[in-house]
Amino acid sequence: MSATAPGMSRAERFEDEKRRIIESCFNKRDEDGSVLETYITHLRILEFSQYPTSPPPPQARSPQSEKPRVIIVAVRKSGRVRVHKTKENVNGSFSIGKTWNLDDLAAIESYTGPNTPPDFRQWAGDNGFLVTLGKPYYWEAQTDKEKKFFIASLIKIYGKYTGGRVPSLSNFDQRELDQVLGGAARRGAASQQTPNQPTRPLLPSASNQALSSQSNGPDGPAGSDYTRTPSRSPMPPNGNSSPASSLAPSIDSNRNLRSQEAPLRQRLATGNKSQDSVANSYRSGALWKAAAASNAFKPRAGGAGEKLLKAAKDEQNNGPDGITAVVPAPPRPKSIEKKPEPVPEVTVSRAEPAPPEPAKEVKPEPKPDSKHIPEPEVKDERKKSVLVGNDLKYLATLGVDPSILDNKTAQFTEWLDFFSWVPGDKMRTLNSDEMKFDIERELNKAQAGGWLARFQEEDERVDAIKTGIDAAVDECDELDNLLTLYTVELSTLQDDIAYIEAQGQGLQVQAANQKLLKKELESLLETCAITANDLQALSMAPLETVNGVDEVETALVTLYKAMIKIDPSMGSADGTKTEDGSSDQAIDFNGDYAKMRVVQEKRQMYMQESAMFMQRLVDFMAKQFNVANDEVRRALKGALNKKIDPHNHDIGRDMLWKYDPLMLYTRDADLEVWNRLIQIYQDAAHPTYKMEFRDALDSWKRNARKPTGEEALLFSSQEEKKEEGLATAARKLTVKRSQTLARIRSPLGEGQNKPANSSAVDLSRSSPYEIFASVLDDVLPLVEMEQNFVIDFFHATTLEQIDFPDAVAAISPGARRGNDLKRHRLMEPDRDLARRVTRSMEVIFPFLEKDLSNMVDWVLVQSPLQGVGVMANLERKLADIQQSNQDFLNSSLQKVHGNLLVKFKRFVEEQIRAIEDTKVKINKRKGVISFMKVFPPFSMAVENMLLGIDPNLNVRRTVDREYDRILRSMFDSLKVIARENPAVGVAAAGAGADPEDKEALNYHILLIENMNHYIEEVETREDETLEKWKRAASDEINEHMTRYLDAVMRRPLGKLLDTIENIEGQLKSGKAPAAIAAQPSNSKATFDKVLLHYDAKEVRKGIESLRKRVEKHFDENNSLALKVTKSCESYYNEVEQRIARVVSELYGGEVLVEWPRLEVKSGFR
Repeated sequence: MSATAPGMSRAERFEDEKRRIIESCFNKRDEDGSVLETYITHLRILEFSQYPTSPPPPQARSPQSEKPRVIIVAVRKSGRVRVHKTKENVNGSFSIGKTWNLDDLAAIESYTGPNTPPDFRQWAGDNGFLVTLGKPYYWEAQTDKEKKFFIASLIKIYGKYTGGRVPSLSNFDQRELDQVLGGAARRGAASQQTPNQPTRPLLPSASNQALSSQSNGPDGPAGSDYTRTPSRSPMPPNGNSSPASSLAPSIDSNRNLRSQEAPLRQRLATGNKSQDSVANSYRSGALWKAAAASNAFKPRAGGAGEKLLKAAKDEQNNGPDGITAVVPAPPRPKSIEKKPEPVPEVTVSRAEPAPPEPAKEVKPEPKPDSKHIPEPEVKDERKKSVLVGNDLKYLATLGVDPSILDNKTAQFTEWLDFFSWVPGDKMRTLNSDEMKFDIERELNKAQAGGWLARFQEEDERVDAIKTGIDAAVDECDELDNLLTLYTVELSTLQDDIAYIEAQGQGLQVQAANQKLLKKELESLLETCAITANDLQALSMAPLETVNGVDEVETALVTLYKAMIKIDPSMGSADGTKTEDGSSDQAIDFNGDYAKMRVVQEKRQMYMQESAMFMQRLVDFMAKQFNVANDEVRRALKGALNKKIDPHNHDIGRDMLWKYDPLMLYTRDADLEVWNRLIQIYQDAAHPTYKMEFRDALDSWKRNARKPTGEEALLFSSQEEKKEEGLATAARKLTVKRSQTLARIRSPLGEGQNKPANSSAVDLSRSSPYEIFASVLDDVLPLVEMEQNFVIDFFHATTLEQIDFPDAVAAISPGARRGNDLKRHRLMEPDRDLARRVTRSMEVIFPFLEKDLSNMVDWVLVQSPLQGVGVMANLERKLADIQQSNQDFLNSSLQKVHGNLLVKFKRFVEEQIRAIEDTKVKINKRKGVISFMKVFPPFSMAVENMLLGIDPNLNVRRTVDREYDRILRSMFDSLKVIARENPAVGVAAAGAGADPEDKEALNYHILLIENMNHYIEEVETREDETLEKWKRAASDEINEHMTRYLDAVMRRPLGKLLDTIENIEGQLKSGKAPAAIAAQPSNSKATFDKVLLHYDAKEVRKGIESLRKRVEKHFDENNSLALKVTKSCESYYNEVEQRIARVVSELYGGEVLVEWPRLEVKSGFR
């Protein structure tokens, strides 16, 4: 994440990153105050985790695979250049992740060249490149400019560092290669290979400035990075030749060259043709393109490149001086304007030998006496040109006066020929716009090269300028030779400088070794300077008082520091702290120093003193542990409440906390003594907890409520003759106190409130499963606190990062009180150490698992159904300590829970067996079956015990699974009981059976009564299993209600129903209504006769008889009888609708008698 402000420019952002990089990575200084490593440059890049050595395809570019990094080049104080790969942190700082030496740079590969594979060219674009630093790394810059600038800087630094070598460069296109290496250098090398263009080659200067200096171009001002290559031969590197011998031939050669160029300039001034100007224009255009390309690299804001550009710009604004820049031609004097215009000529901007081909076109002429061509000869030549041939005719045709071309015709016709305006078809294909364009182009060329022609027309000042230029060139050549000499001389100093630097590094290493030796000797003296008198407090100081403990700890700290130097493995595993707590590397005497006799003698003495003290500490702590436990037992006996109170143990622990650092010393010095101390403590603590737990469990059992009538909630205790006390027993068990129901945790409580109304059951006491929950709430925190005390007091954990001196200095002995023991601790990573703590807890609480199992059995004896509540509370506690370090508690509760789960499944099997036995033992096959009466209070009692329990606990799934088994057995047994009469099977088949069959009616009545009881009495409380079976009961009652109505309606409406069902059956089979009406048994007259029988009196009589019959069938449940009567009324209304459909379809809507609707409505009121 970048810490740069979004409003910064690119240059400001670069400078801000540079500042933060230097502050983060290059701010370390040597002892003399100098910086150890200096920043040079950096580049932001992207790496790809799946493609570290090649461009990634588009599908591989994702935020997860992209790794933004920063590549930094820096130089150490020793002169070694290194390349760092860093990562930007969230706070804006940088961290170095990997480092290479610049010597490892072997190659740089781009992906812009013509030989690059098309896929790589597309995936890498202009920003990707491959750097080989030992092995290849693919990096992708943010922009093309940053990439080129960094590569150019890297090549330049590599060249300086390796003495002029260049890494292998591949797959760069020509333009990019020119920009990273220096375009002028490559063009200069190319011009040297062209014999027809003897221009001065340009090479990079020795300073190798930034790429931004290329914006001046090859013909820029003197501030450019490029200088001319000297025309002399280079000086031998050994420096044997003198400056005078090297300067003489170069000066002579330059003078000869200028003497040869003097007549050449005169010939070019008079005989230059248009094709020369065209060639020169091409060269000028190429230079302009190169200059434009170099301008693409903008220098860094505030850098050296920008300062050079600004200086060059100011120099240009001051105007050319005639030496470093071209002086534009001054305007012609008025006297010259009267002369005939000279022929337009284009000349080159500097003197160079004439090419062979143009030289053939120049006519031989005598060498002029001066550099000024006589004007009369030009005038005579132009006066000879007269208007001849077709020119007169052409001008007359155009309406132009031919006299305006006097003395100009020859020049005019020559330019017409040059621009292809030759009479004929070629002339007709051209136009004036093209001619205008060509003329303007040639005028621009003539103006660009016109300054050379001024030499012919000016006075002796031109000669003075030429003389000055020659003198300047000679001085530059001499200066070039001198600079070359200085370069060679300076190069000879490189070996001397390297030698001096090596000597300096040797002195630094020697000084560092001497400092380390001094520190080792001082540490050795301090280690060996401890005497027996210094350790006298270990045997004499009293451990009972705070001051005595303080003296002992002070002596032990001195002894510990000496022993840790001799044997670093004694304390912390790394041993990286010195005696003063600094971060310097600790002195290790296990090497050669350990062989010294004085060290061996001191080590033997220190071990003896430590062993004597630990023996004294063991004897003292054995007594102290007993004293602390005696104080705890006195506090327990004096407590008014026999319930567990963790504060009673704080008295003993406060007596022991001041010895906490001594336990840490014992653990580091002698592990066997440390284990012996833990064993002594656990043996002393066991009787105290055993007595406390026994008294607490007995007190809780006495507070339990006596179970009354709860056997009525079990299927296994049901008998048909004992049903009168069921409702009372269910109400007594399921009535909950208001405060208990308001608790979020669970319905468990201590039962301190009195019930609102009097009852035979004492509601001020708690149920057995609530007693068990209270026991867990009291006992488990006490066990957890004891384990945390053992871990903290004896330092039995690897999560603690403190050594003995720090523990002593942290707090004084009298103020030590330990940490919060009630807080859950993280799981111990060292499993061997965790098992050691677990063994200690097994010795202190060997009775815990057995006592909890006995408590579970006691609850199940009181009421087997309350095992559900016990299971819920066990799982709640297990979930609470599952992620903590309480391995002992977790193991004990798991065993108790496993045994309870087996017993609960056995209990459910007994209930299912009792339900199935009802099919054989039942005598009364009427009304609600016994197990259907038991299940609603049974499920209500179970759900009350699960109130407030996390639904994700396993107990919820276990109870739902057993619900499903019990309800399936109930429904199956109910149907078996109803079908024991063979006639029932016929009656259940449909309405075709005998409607007066009492067994068939009893079958439907039995199912309707039992399913209705289940729907009305069972509270699902949004439980999925109970909801599912309630829907199944609803489906059953609807099915059997329909069959029951079909049977009982045969007595009042039998003949009418037979007629309607006969007609409806034929209509469903596809017979035409007219054909059915034509039948004698279904004619309109017959149907009128049947309806006439069911007049108002007959309908009232049938409804009255039906109501009495329904009330008789459901005499035990008046609400169900009303519900069935309501269904009968709906059946009568449906019969009316059926009659209306038959009349409409068969008889055209006309009948003799109407159905007595009002009598039906009043009959069911």
